[in-house]
Amino acid sequence: MEDDDNYGLYKEKGICIEGKLKEYAKFADDIDSYNISLRIDIITNYFLLGTQLIAKKIGGRDERRVFIQIIPFPKDANAIIESVYDFFLSAQATIGESPTGSLEIVNIASEKSDFDNFNTVFIEESKRLMEANASINKEDVEIIIGRILQKQSFRIQYNSFNSSIVFLSDLILQLKKEIHLNMSFVISSQYYPNFVDVIFQKEEKDSDYNLSESKNLMTPPDIRNAQKFAHEFKEHKDKYLSYLSDRIALFNTIRSSLIEDDQKKLSQVTKNNMNESINNLIKIKDKKERKKLITNYLESLYEKSLIGFDIENIIFEDNRDIVYIGIIEKYVNNSSLSIIESKKFIVLLIILLIIVVILALIFIIYIPIPSIKDIFPPSS
Repeated sequence: MEDDDNYGLYKEKGICIEGKLKEYAKFADDIDSYNISLRIDIITNYFLLGTQLIAKKIGGRDERRVFIQIIPFPKDANAIIESVYDFFLSAQATIGESPTGSLEIVNIASEKSDFDNFNTVFIEESKRLMEANASINKEDVEIIIGRILQKQSFRIQYNSFNSSIVFLSDLILQLKKEIHLNMSFVISSQYYPNFVDVIFQKEEKDSDYNLSESKNLMTPPDIRNAQKFAHEFKEHKDKYLSYLSDRIALFNTIRSSLIEDDQKKLSQVTKNNMNESINNLIKIKDKKERKKLITNYLESLYEKSLIGFDIENIIFEDNRDIVYIGIIEKYVNNSSLSIIESKKFIVLLIILLIIVVILALIFIIYIPIPSIKDIFPPSS
């Protein structure tokens, strides 16, 4: 049986029945409610691990148990894998010798794999996967870092529990090396709706990455924005160290810096350069070709900025002046340019002012203004 100080054994609804880690009732209840196979929280230099286990007495019905444990942060990926293995062995020993009633573990959450078989093949299969270099590449690590800094969960679709642990072990080390944050990771065959940094799930719903295919499923704009956050943090890490304990403040500060930088870059786009590009595009007679080229031009600008717009919302009218004004208005929001700088717009404004002045003069000259006596005739 484990040292009471570093573990807790819970039953349904977060009720602690053994061990001294009694203050994690909410943590345990969350694991039980969502059938979480493995949760790892990094807290400074420690791991907080938790799992839901299906256990039963011989000839009895299935019962759910949640086992949690705190251990020192492992030194490398192999050590993380071995720590996870030891964690499940500790759970097995604790549940099997519990004074509240000895139970035999049948399964890990809803992984649909025999627990004894998991123990038998876990280390061997994990080593094989490690030797096959089944790890995440640096580009995807950068994207995950960006999503974490954006305070958005990164969802990974997985098939094999073992392969997800191997992948997670490598990922944890790379993330810990790049961003010194307390982070949370969940492996669950059931869709997990709450926020944690990285979620491994069996469902395809909302997935950002397919583990079996090593394929990123994010949209190009989401990838670019995540990379921007990661680059900004990496390039100016000292600037953000004081915000590491407050994730919301960290996100807001990085985002403000990126927007400020984008505004500076946009202000450097001179009116003449932009007008020349747009004017050349709107002269194209073929409407489809004109729309395609204008879209490509705007997308090339958007790639460089968080201050973007929805390309699909731009109305490509037959009237090319409307296209011109619409593009300028949508693109230069918050920048140094303005649609008033359009010569055609200024000419139109002047014409309207002249018409207003002429109408005012006609009103004054030809329409008599009634006197006070006309308005308020004297009483007889």
